[in-house]
Amino acid sequence: MHYEFELFDTIIYNLSRPFIYVEKDLSSYRSVIEKKHPECFNIIIATFKKGSKGPVLASKRSISSLHPEMDIINKLQLCLFQDDITKILDRKSIKTLGVNYENVIHHAIEAAKNNSKIYIKVKGSIETISAPEIRYYYYNVILKDELHRIKKSITDQVFKLGTSIEIENYIHKLQQTLINLAFRVSRLFDSDKIPSIYKSAEHYNDSDIFYLIYNSIEDLIRFFEVSFFKYMDQNIQIPCRSALVKIYSIDEKLELVKSAFLASNIESELMNIIYEPFLELSVFMINERITYKKLIYSNTFLTAFYDEVQKGDNKLTFPIITNYLYHYNFNSLFLVNYKIQLIKNKLTEYSETTAQIDYLYHCLKVVNQRQCKSHIAYEPDLPSLKVQIINWLEEEINYLNKKISLTSQQPSLFDNSIDNKLKIMSGLSVPQLAHFYRLLYEVGIITHDNQSDIIRFLSDNFQTVKTKNISIDSLKNKFYYTEETTIVPLKDYVIKILNKLKD
Repeated sequence: MHYEFELFDTIIYNLSRPFIYVEKDLSSYRSVIEKKHPECFNIIIATFKKGSKGPVLASKRSISSLHPEMDIINKLQLCLFQDDITKILDRKSIKTLGVNYENVIHHAIEAAKNNSKIYIKVKGSIETISAPEIRYYYYNVILKDELHRIKKSITDQVFKLGTSIEIENYIHKLQQTLINLAFRVSRLFDSDKIPSIYKSAEHYNDSDIFYLIYNSIEDLIRFFEVSFFKYMDQNIQIPCRSALVKIYSIDEKLELVKSAFLASNIESELMNIIYEPFLELSVFMINERITYKKLIYSNTFLTAFYDEVQKGDNKLTFPIITNYLYHYNFNSLFLVNYKIQLIKNKLTEYSETTAQIDYLYHCLKVVNQRQCKSHIAYEPDLPSLKVQIINWLEEEINYLNKKISLTSQQPSLFDNSIDNKLKIMSGLSVPQLAHFYRLLYEVGIITHDNQSDIIRFLSDNFQTVKTKNISIDSLKNKFYYTEETTIVPLKDYVIKILNKLKD
C-alpha cells in the first residue's frame, strides 16, 4: 500500500540537515509559486482608534497573498471590497500608511465603536519578496497541495475497502503514523517557543517551516476525526488542537458545569475527585495529552452534568451526583476509597457485629440496584465502580460472618479443611467456567445475591483438566473480566445446548 506521508518525511529530513539554499533553489521556489499564484499582491492591515481630532493610526502590518494567514483573511469575504478608498482616507493618510495610491487595488473596512480596521489590497511582485520568505511560501504551497491530495487519496481508498475491519486497520495505521510524525516534529521545537506554533511567521526560518508542517499534520488528524472517527484508534493520544474539542462544545459545557458544582454543597474532597475529568478537558498542551478514549469518556461525563443543569434549576444535589458517578462508571480509585471510607465511618456507629453486617447488606442492596454503563469507564483497566464497591462489601460481610462463627465456636460456612473433597471435572477452562456462571447470574438462573459466594462455590466444587485447585483470586479476575478468546468457545457450547433443546 502506498505510503501517503512521504513528502513530510522528506521535508523533515531536509530541514534537519544544516545547509544553505542557493540562487538555483530560490529560482525553483519562485517557479513553483508563480505556477500556483500568477498574481501576487499584499494586504495592508491598519487599525485606527477614535481620537479627539479624528482617526489615529494604532497599528499597521503587511501580509503577502502567499502567507498562510491569507486563508483566514479570505474568510472575511474581502473580495467584496469598496472601490474608492478616498471616501474613507485621503491621499495623505494613505501615504502615511506607506501605500502608493496608484498601487491600491481594493479596500475593505471592519467598523467598530472605538476603532476600525482597514484592509488595503495593493499590487505586489514576487521578485521583491526576500529569499527566506520565498522559501517559506514555497513550503506552504506544496504542503497545501499535498494535504488536498492526501485527503482525496485516503477517501478514495476507504471507499475501495470492503469491510469495516479493513477500513479500521487502514485508518489505524495512518493515524499512528500521523501521531508519530506530530511527536517527531514537536521534538524539534524549542520548549520556550511552543506558543509560537500557531502564530503568524515573522522570521521565515526553519522553525517557522516546522510549525507549518506541524499544523499540516494536525489538519490531517482533524480530517480523520471529522470523517472517520468511528474507525479511529481511541487509545492513541489526542493532538493538542483536536477538532473534537470544538465539535463537543467543551468550553461552553465546562463553564456552566463548573459554576453549578461550585454552587453545590458537596464536600471539597469529593469535589476534587469529580473535577479530575474536567481538569483533563481544560488542558490541551503539547506536553500534556490524553487519549481519544479519555476524551470521549470525559466529554460524556461532562455532558451528563451539563444536560442535568440545563434541564433543572442549575443545582446539582448529592443524590444526583452520586447517581451519575455510578451510571457513567466513574471508577476512579480515589472515588472508591472515598466511598469505602464513608461506609467505614458509618460502621463505627454500630457496636454489635450483627448490626454492622445488617448495615453492610443494606449498602450491598443499594449498590446492586445502581444502574451502571458497562461499555465506558474512566479507568478502562479497572473494574467498574459498582463492582469495586460490591467486592469490598462482600469481603467485609464474609469477614464479619467468619468472626461471628469463630466467636460462637461454630464451623465456618466456608471451611475448606476437608482436603479430599470431591470436585466435579469441567470440560471448560477456568476463564470459560467463570464467565459461564457469570452469564447464569446475569440472566437470573442463579439468583444468589452475593457474587463472592458463587466464586467460592466454583473454587470449592470444580476442577479443570489443567487446574485441580482453582484459586479464588484467579476466578474472581476471570468472573469480572472476559476476553474475546473466552467468549468464542462458549458460544459453540451454547449453540450445542440450543440444538439439544430442539431434539
